[in-house]
Amino acid sequence: VGFEDVKAVAAPVLNHRLILNYQARLDKVTAESLVQELLDTLDVAAMNLPAGVEVQ
Repeated sequence: VGFEDVKAVAAPVLNHRLILNYQARLDKVTAESLVQELLDTLDVAAMNLPAGVEVQ
């Protein structure tokens, strides 16, 4: 399982776990867009991987 696999399932898995406040709803923020925005901030190349694990 790679980082792209995790990104692919993150929104469907996490959407129901987020409760947006009233301001977010007024701003038309969705749980899916919030998860995607968080994923976009991750720098996969900078993550420390366990010894012997490589990103393909």
